[in-house]
Amino acid sequence: MPETILYLTNQDSKLLREWLNREAGVAWIVKAGQSGREYHWRAVDAVDVLAAGHYCLWHKGAGPLNIPSVSPNVPDALVEDPYAGWSQYLDNENASMPWFGAGLPCSFWFRFKPDGRESHGAIGRSGVGWLGNRYRIIGKPAPGPATIWWQRLVRYLRSQSTGIPWPSPTTNTRVRAYAFPEAYAEIMRGRPRDVNP
Repeated sequence: MPETILYLTNQDSKLLREWLNREAGVAWIVKAGQSGREYHWRAVDAVDVLAAGHYCLWHKGAGPLNIPSVSPNVPDALVEDPYAGWSQYLDNENASMPWFGAGLPCSFWFRFKPDGRESHGAIGRSGVGWLGNRYRIIGKPAPGPATIWWQRLVRYLRSQSTGIPWPSPTTNTRVRAYAFPEAYAEIMRGRPRDVNP
């Protein structure tokens, strides 16, 4: 499953949020309400702030969103109008993203963790990812528009950040993570960074 590891501060996150808000072909999926384990989700074109947490993005040109059924004998339901919203029951009461099933390659995720937990004062490990072609073998390849947008997203991330070794410079010199400007400056000043999400 493709993932790009990122290090971002709250200030850095504004760059990414504003870029994603400008992407006309992509919508954020946000929680519109919750009652116990029943969640209400909807698509929005922009968000005003990014708090630490997990976010879902939908590439509109890559296909519809679906709600998985609870039975293999019942087909999944399609979300008729993501902007109008839909409801879904999930197994827990702390979900921050909807569940579209194991093989939906039109949705992307973004994890934002400005503060780490592995050592005092660490910067957290953020990241973006998607399923890509993981389920191609069972007939669910990634749609072309989603693949093209993923490549565009990765190019943007790399253009705004500095490539750094991961998990740490002492164990590997290959660039495997990207630090946005403020996070990179703090890492260069000695701020530790989480290896794990």
